[in-house]
Amino acid sequence: MLTQSRGIHIHTMKAADAYGYKSHTIIAKTSRNCVIIATEISDSTHLVLFKLGQLTSEVNAKMHTSNDK
Repeated sequence: MLTQSRGIHIHTMKAADAYGYKSHTIIAKTSRNCVIIATEISDSTHLVLFKLGQLTSEVNAKMHTSNDK
């Protein structure tokens, strides 16, 4: 579960398919100009670190929190 804390803005990425991720991809922008992408694939959570310049087509959206298992 990702929670919104100081200095971190939660977004979803419209062009998630370009990076090979399914829907419900969560992006957390940190104060160090890095982006954390968290998505559930095969019952495991993967964190991928991208530089801010590599991301495009971001849209502001609600933060998705799902506890489905």
